[in-house]
Amino acid sequence: MNKSKSLQELNLIDSFLFSAFTENTHNAKLIAKLIIERATGKKLGDVSVLSEKQILGIDPKHHGIRMDLYIMEYEDHNIARVYDIEPNKYNISELPKRSRYNQDITDVNLLDAGKHYKDLPDYISIWIVSEDPFGKNRMVYTVQNKVIEDNEIQYDDGVTKLFLYVNGENGGTDDLRKLLQYFCQSEEKNATDKELAELHTMVENMKHSREMGERYMTLQEWIEYEKEEGYQEGKEEGYQEGKEKGYQEGKEKGYQEGKEKGYLEGTKEGMRVGIEQGIEQGIEQTIKTFIASLRQCNMPEDEIRAMIVENFKLSDERINILLKQ
Repeated sequence: MNKSKSLQELNLIDSFLFSAFTENTHNAKLIAKLIIERATGKKLGDVSVLSEKQILGIDPKHHGIRMDLYIMEYEDHNIARVYDIEPNKYNISELPKRSRYNQDITDVNLLDAGKHYKDLPDYISIWIVSEDPFGKNRMVYTVQNKVIEDNEIQYDDGVTKLFLYVNGENGGTDDLRKLLQYFCQSEEKNATDKELAELHTMVENMKHSREMGERYMTLQEWIEYEKEEGYQEGKEEGYQEGKEKGYQEGKEKGYQEGKEKGYLEGTKEGMRVGIEQGIEQGIEQTIKTFIASLRQCNMPEDEIRAMIVENFKLSDERINILLKQ
């Protein structure tokens, strides 16, 4: 298990800090403007900004989405563009399909009955990631649909997906590089221009807010309590299962050897192996309990995954298996 960060150690790319910071409309507009303008090179017009916007699936059986920052840009009183901004520290292997699903659900909710397809606003998703999603060490990966057989054909469906790798060295601009550096290390030394200095002041004020400190402490205490409860329950259950399994394995091994020494050694070894396996099962039971508790609080699956990554040392494959159980 990994030790959790304190509130002061969090960076803007961390889910809690970004979500808490953008709860305030002024903060949300400021950071949306910085991200969009530095990522696209275009000035942002008249906008409305929503943080943690929930969009339900087409019916109760289908998966909904939660957008960290949802921005609508207007032209002539109509929505011209929609931006979806998503800081992401985990599971980059699922980003392409996750981004596709976000777009699909957004589009369904943007086109009312009786509207023409030409009225569908442009959609731009901006993912800020701490790992290189495509392994080319680029700061910006711009993804758009195209005609495979002829790249000169313009296929304009209004969809653009930007993946911003915070440590990318190729491409991008100096202004974007500074912003991404501040995102992954939100310290005064990285607030290297006027806009970032203003942003840093607001971030620091929030970090030192008594209310925010209490919220974060309550969240961490709850997580630690649930983790410890699940760990102890799982460990005890796993120990008993392991002991019984070890006894049976040891007995069988000793019986096959046909000697008293073999029987005793086999039983001892079997119990050791079984207990180790049982404790391992107990830790997995801890994580299952942890997952169930977070789901009861209606926490999104991506944030549950982030909590598991942060608190337990497991492979992506093992995490996927546990989340599906």
